[in-house]
Amino acid sequence: MSNTTGIPDNFTGSLRRTYTTTDYQTGLETNYIRLEHYLNGMLHKEGGPARDAADTKEWFIEGQRHREDGPAIVVLGDPDSGGIPTKRWFLRDRELTEEQFNRFLEMKALNENLQINLPNRNITKKGKI
Repeated sequence: MSNTTGIPDNFTGSLRRTYTTTDYQTGLETNYIRLEHYLNGMLHKEGGPARDAADTKEWFIEGQRHREDGPAIVVLGDPDSGGIPTKRWFLRDRELTEEQFNRFLEMKALNENLQINLPNRNITKKGKI
């Protein structure tokens, strides 16, 4: 069993977890439901957030924060309670600034264009007769 999550090491599937937060100024407790997706005991979901709650969405691939088409952490933030919307970008668990992430997208698009636009060269060797 994983020491940090309480999830068996080989668990694959989805869990709906309930957790409670406390506002330390008011003492008010709020219950939240969070949907989590796992592959072999690691947070993992392709094409969507592996951890999804009402106010926060997090993308993971094989246990690492990772998203190639936007921020890997999106906190919506509730303005009524003073929450601040936040976005954080990660590739293979490495945090990037928004500027670094945009450069990655430019390089990725350039690489894809090169792969599409470069014709395959069939080179045949001519042997001596």
